[in-house]
Amino acid sequence: LGYAVLAGGLLWVLYRCRSVFPVFLLGFLLAYIFDPVLDWLQTKGSTRPRATLLVFGVLTILVIAAAAVLVPIIVSQVHSLVADYGAYKATLGDLASRVETWAARFDPSGQTLGTVRDGWTRLGAYAVKLAPRVGGWVAGSVSSLFLLLVLPLITYYFMQEIDPLRARIRLLLPADYADGIVEISGEINRMLGRYIRGQATVCLLVGAKALKVADTRRVKENLSEL
Repeated sequence: LGYAVLAGGLLWVLYRCRSVFPVFLLGFLLAYIFDPVLDWLQTKGSTRPRATLLVFGVLTILVIAAAAVLVPIIVSQVHSLVADYGAYKATLGDLASRVETWAARFDPSGQTLGTVRDGWTRLGAYAVKLAPRVGGWVAGSVSSLFLLLVLPLITYYFMQEIDPLRARIRLLLPADYADGIVEISGEINRMLGRYIRGQATVCLLVGAKALKVADTRRVKENLSEL
């Protein structure tokens, strides 16, 4: 009964904290990814806090460099979208007129044309309903930005406590099965860590290729304007 009450209380707390739980999960995931690096630095004579500060320093430099590269590209894309809004609208209107012409040519009864016009009407009604939600999305983005600012603190805490947490979990295991469980979980941990680091490397390479393509396209556009 006591365990049931404890489990129910834990589920209730998780439900009440569901909006911030992903940030804690992301912080733990980052600590899990960089834990081998911290362990390696400790084998080289560094203390855990010093190794954590070193890793945080490198990550901060990388994040600042990524922001310096990505932010101008995002701003440029947004400006292009706003500037070309009229052209997009005209293109959409031209497409609608072509569809209506095609429908009138191949379906003189007008049934297809009525279906197309009904679809356009529904799409416009959906856009009108969607517009009031933009404010809520913006507010949610501000809240998410605040949580991301707290993320480094959470990650730092998990980096410091991940090894003591493993030791406490080991104490909870049955003595007869502790060694086997630790060996199997260690192998799973190594394989999972390699998979996550491999996927992160692939994401970085794909992102670098996308940035290179975007820079090449922007250079070509600037040359064409000249």
